[in-house]
Amino acid sequence: MYAEISAAIASAKTAIDVVKAAHDLANYNEISAAVSEVYEKLIHAQGVIFAGYEKQLALAERVRELEQEIVKFKDWDAQAKDYTLKDVGFGIFAYVYTPTVASSKPRHWACAKCFQQRKISILQRQYPPQYLCDTCGAKIDPRKNGQLANIADAYST
Repeated sequence: MYAEISAAIASAKTAIDVVKAAHDLANYNEISAAVSEVYEKLIHAQGVIFAGYEKQLALAERVRELEQEIVKFKDWDAQAKDYTLKDVGFGIFAYVYTPTVASSKPRHWACAKCFQQRKISILQRQYPPQYLCDTCGAKIDPRKNGQLANIADAYST
């Protein structure tokens, strides 16, 4: 960006020098050629300035995108603090909702695979007895005492 602006300023200075020199010219053709040269330099300087503006706009857009990503990461970190990876039965793991402050959200389990991809997908109890992730299709069958483990079981251990 600075290089483009410096080039534009140098072009403008050259154009001014050409105009000053044009005052000393006695011949109309020489004056016309000098004016044409000034216009060319000015057009080149404009092009350099516009290119600099385009680069600046592209960089500003990229900064905005990165700021949005930072906000998403911070939001995810805040949500993820309310989940704990636990063995929910028979060596099967899920993220158990364990809020740090009181919440009206019901107790639930989140899919471990989706959680690793920064998504919270609540496991749903299905028939035949198992839990299903609607997002990735994962099925888990955690057992305790020969029966499908209940969500409440994860909160008692």
